[in-house]
Amino acid sequence: MKQVVAPYDMSIQSDSGVHGIILKAGEPTDVVDELFDVALNRGCSIPGGVPGQNKLDGQIVERLVSAMRLLRQVGNPDQLTATGEPRVAELKQIVPNFTPDQRKEAWEKVQAEEATVVDDEDFEQAEPQPDVSEDKWGD
Repeated sequence: MKQVVAPYDMSIQSDSGVHGIILKAGEPTDVVDELFDVALNRGCSIPGGVPGQNKLDGQIVERLVSAMRLLRQVGNPDQLTATGEPRVAELKQIVPNFTPDQRKEAWEKVQAEEATVVDDEDFEQAEPQPDVSEDKWGD
């Protein structure tokens, strides 16, 4: 058996439906081999492992980034906090399973993107104008 740690309380079931288990957040739990990959795919980590090592972590963060962009673009004040961050309940309607760390990482990416866009707009240069100082046609 292998151990996993769930980021939140969850139940998982094997693809075959033969095995299932309830995992408590933060508690190392023994799982049969058939449930190990399922647990990792649902956001669990390996005890003592490096945070974010599960293979779907990056995909979840990218889905959160997309969801945050969408909610900010819609601009419904009921869906955003005072700082403009999308509310957790709204995010969960789009991306049902994520950890607070994944949400934080996604929000930092969105803020960095928006800061870059503002900086690029502030420093846009005018297009070069044609040189009209001398007559190039020889008229």
